[in-house]
Amino acid sequence: DEASQIFPQDAVGAIYRGRQLIVVGDSKQMPPSNFFNSMLDVDEEEEEVGDVADFESVLDICSAVFDTKSLAWHYRSHYEQLIAFSNLHFYRNRLVTFPSSSTDHQWIGVDYYYAGGVFDRRSKTNRTEAEFIVDLIYRNIDQYPDRSLGVVAFSVAQQEMIDQLLSKRREADQSYEWFFQSDKPEPFFIKNLETVQGDERDTIIFSVAYAKDAQGRFIQNFGPLNREGGERRLNVAVTRAKDNVQLVASIHYTDIDVSSTGSKGVHLLRAYLDYAQNGEAALGRDVSASQEDRYDSEFELEVCEFLRDKGYTVDTQVGCSGYRIDLGLRLPDSSDYVLAIECDGATYHKSKNARDRDSLRQRVLENMGWKFYRIWSTDWYRNKSVEQEALLNAVRQALDDPCHTTSKDNDRQEADEQQEVSGPEETGAPKETGDLQEAKPQRETNRKQEVNGQREDAADGYLVQETVSESKGFPKYKEVDALAVLSKHRGVFLPAVKEILETEAPLSEEYLLRRIVTLFHREKVTNVVTDEFNRRMAGCRYYGILRRQGFLYLQGETKYILRVPGDRRDIKCIAPEELAAGFYYLIRQNVSASREGLYKTMTATLGFSRTGEQIVERFSSAIDLLVQCGLVKEDAGMLSLSKPEHRPG
Repeated sequence: DEASQIFPQDAVGAIYRGRQLIVVGDSKQMPPSNFFNSMLDVDEEEEEVGDVADFESVLDICSAVFDTKSLAWHYRSHYEQLIAFSNLHFYRNRLVTFPSSSTDHQWIGVDYYYAGGVFDRRSKTNRTEAEFIVDLIYRNIDQYPDRSLGVVAFSVAQQEMIDQLLSKRREADQSYEWFFQSDKPEPFFIKNLETVQGDERDTIIFSVAYAKDAQGRFIQNFGPLNREGGERRLNVAVTRAKDNVQLVASIHYTDIDVSSTGSKGVHLLRAYLDYAQNGEAALGRDVSASQEDRYDSEFELEVCEFLRDKGYTVDTQVGCSGYRIDLGLRLPDSSDYVLAIECDGATYHKSKNARDRDSLRQRVLENMGWKFYRIWSTDWYRNKSVEQEALLNAVRQALDDPCHTTSKDNDRQEADEQQEVSGPEETGAPKETGDLQEAKPQRETNRKQEVNGQREDAADGYLVQETVSESKGFPKYKEVDALAVLSKHRGVFLPAVKEILETEAPLSEEYLLRRIVTLFHREKVTNVVTDEFNRRMAGCRYYGILRRQGFLYLQGETKYILRVPGDRRDIKCIAPEELAAGFYYLIRQNVSASREGLYKTMTATLGFSRTGEQIVERFSSAIDLLVQCGLVKEDAGMLSLSKPEHRPG
């Protein structure tokens, strides 16, 4: 295995001792090189111009002598965006990749982070970027503690710099040592381009390091990447991740001038930076769904038109490689798919055997987050009404499933609840039980709706407004059409944001940016988008808008109420004051309660499937806020109001 990296002389012993020989490798990945041997004889100042010539591997020899078989299916990447770049530039789109049910957004696919560092040509390092990466490591641990993580640096010097800074951080704060244990199935690592082949992790942080120096000069020397075969090192680095590549750089793709170099590696680095910054548009084609409808058969066309006539959103030929899903059912007003519909058309029949057609593909798609439904053309034409009803039932179940998520992680927010035609149902408020297991507040539709039982408590300027009555529960979060509001204001940004906040404040900046990202001519939130947003938000205080810890508030707003799922929000998109208001209400209703009981109730109330570590952290901070403000006290593990109110009866 990994035969592209093995010198022939190193393989002879194993080959001689075997009765059969199977040689597996990828000619588009790392060949053997004498890079590290040559480093011993090269002066430190000349590290980047050392001999990195590639040599013939045992794979090269065997592929010229023996029969070869191509393994086309790509399993590693849980999101097609992770492999789309390499599939296009290295494998001529011959890899069979499977589209995910979620499209590219932060923490999945490819993310770009601009560190803004300076490259020190003497030490061959970028300290600012290394510090940024250390911070990013801890952000990953906080965000997804269950994901495995690795760091890949362009050079040995940058690898060592990151390692040293991380070691100091770990010594100063040992509360994260559980994550860095070496006995885990996929332990954390920091490696460089020459040593990472064969590794894979859920998330890979990729450090470019090379940038302008202190004098503002940018010498386009990217070490081994400049040499012949350097592009293969890039291919290895960007295909190590199963869920997320986080590309950290101190340059933009426009900083690289490819007109002055013939290096394929440098050309492809520029292309990958473009892809990381701008997403699928950089590939020059759509990698998730066809812009125009394409069908393998008249049968497939008929099924698609039937679903569209029923009002459902359907894309054809979803995917970007040799394997495409015939029909993909999307959530309304979303880019996420909930059902893969397979018709027995050309894609089905070109599979060589029934195992490929009927078993393996379905298993792979289900592992990628899809629900799978197959329609047989013979059944469709013989019993059309029965098959149509069965298809509609499968579609309804897929759309009603509360477990639709935007990633594979279980602690992500569940999908929007389906609203009945007669309007939202309102039921009783939480029952007053000590462990809160029965407390599941229902929601009202209008955040501004006035109800009985309004109450205010103040401490240190912090106000909790409980606009929930004993007979009604929390209101639903209602989001406005942000792009429509911006259009109404004819591009005048701050007044439009204020109008949005009048309905949605406090509002997560990230949540808003996801919805208006097309305004910035991008497909996902990147650093370019964030920088432009920050520029447009300058002077927001003059419009009565406050920015605080990633949230937008209306000036003078000191009263908060928890809003539960109407429109979907991740836990990180719910303001701490809003969570605190919800916990205050639950504590007031139950007189006293444990943190665990409150967490369980709030998890159910917000529609999460489980109480993950990130959720616990947010909940804990909200309760701590109540305690710090003097509204709630904690005694022997039980929380209660600091000033108990008189409760009749």
